[in-house]
Amino acid sequence: MIWKIKKIQAFTLYEVLVGLAIATIVVGLAYSVISLFGRNIQLIQTNYSNNTSIQLLEQQLAVDLERYRNTIINQASNEASFKTAMDSILYYLDGNIILRGQDTVFNSNYTVFYYLNGELIADGYFDAIKIVYGERQDNKYTFLSKKNDAAMLINIENGTKNF
Repeated sequence: MIWKIKKIQAFTLYEVLVGLAIATIVVGLAYSVISLFGRNIQLIQTNYSNNTSIQLLEQQLAVDLERYRNTIINQASNEASFKTAMDSILYYLDGNIILRGQDTVFNSNYTVFYYLNGELIADGYFDAIKIVYGERQDNKYTFLSKKNDAAMLINIENGTKNF
């Protein structure tokens, strides 16, 4: 009986090692791309959330500036009050959070400037508000103003707080 040696077709050890090295490189690249994509998605979600809260704050402040006749800032208590004879709302602004009544409308760093007839003021009546978002003064900002009615102009001139 003649034994015939049958050769099994297989890869050599070097070929297997080269294949493993190439597979490791491909998997590493895929992992880094997926990781980068995940971080980008997270940044997009954060930016979208911040922009949405800024837009909602702008809308609410614009409505309140037009709705309420008297707008008064008290820097000592970090409060801005919006008042009419029938209704009022109080904003609490401390540099990190903005509360409208009991609702949190913005939750990030910001700086607020108040104006009356184009002049920067610290306390009292105001007819315009500028909110700079972030820590640098060249960041995104919101500037909202309103027209003063005759009653508010008389109150400002007399220094009274009659509503």
